[in-house]
Amino acid sequence: MIVHDGGFESFFTALVTAIEREEEFMGDDASLFATQKIVPDPARVEKWLHAMRRSYGEEVISDFMALFFSEDSEREHLALHYALLLKEKGKIIRRAISHEIIHKVMKIRQAYFFEVHRFQGLVRFREIGGWLYGPIEPTYHILPYLWTHFRRRLPHERWIIHDVGRDVAVLFDGEIHWASGFVLQDTLSRLESEKEKEIQALWKSFYQSIAIPERKNPRQQRQMMPKKYWKYLVEKEG
Repeated sequence: MIVHDGGFESFFTALVTAIEREEEFMGDDASLFATQKIVPDPARVEKWLHAMRRSYGEEVISDFMALFFSEDSEREHLALHYALLLKEKGKIIRRAISHEIIHKVMKIRQAYFFEVHRFQGLVRFREIGGWLYGPIEPTYHILPYLWTHFRRRLPHERWIIHDVGRDVAVLFDGEIHWASGFVLQDTLSRLESEKEKEIQALWKSFYQSIAIPERKNPRQQRQMMPKKYWKYLVEKEG
C-alpha cells in the first residue's frame, strides 16, 4: 500500500505514484499495513499538475484541490479513480454525474467552494495589536482559497485569518505568510482595543436597528446561515 503523511506534496506524490501503478493509496493514520511510505517530490508534483492543467484545464485542477483540502475520508480513493477516468475518457467524463466517482467528486467540489464563497462574507475582523484579526472555524480547510479574496479587498491593511480548529493562519502585511500551530496568547475580549469595542457596539446597534421584529424567521435564518457559523459573528454576540 502506498502511504502519504497528509501534507500537500506527500499526498500528490503518492497520487502520481498510485496512478502509475493503478494501486490504491492512503494516509499513514489510516494504514495498518504500509508497504511504501512516500517521500514528497515537489518537482514531480509540479510536473504532474502542469501536465494536468495543460491537458484538462484549471477546472480539473480545482477538482483535485477541493478533494485534498476537503479532508474527506475518501479523498485518496476518489482522487485516484477520478484521475484514471480522466486518463481513459478525457475531460468529458466530468459531465457523467451519474457515475459514482464523478458524482462524489463534484459533490465535494460544490460543498468546498460553496463554503469558500460563504466565508467571503462571514469573516469578521477585529483590531488586535495593529492587525485585523479574523477567526473562523470552517468545515473544510478553505484558507488556501479564501485568502486571495481578502488580498484583493484589503490590499493596504495588515490582516490575519485564523482557522482556529486547525491552528493555522494566513497573515498579510503586503506579502503572504503562513503560520501553523498559530494560537492567540489571550482571549479575544482582552486583546481587543477600546476602539475596536466601540466599533463592535456600533455595529450591534446598527444590526438591531435594521431588524424588523414582525419579519423574524429564525428557522429560515438558520437555513441560510447555519448556527455553526455564528460563533465569531459580532452581531450574534451578547
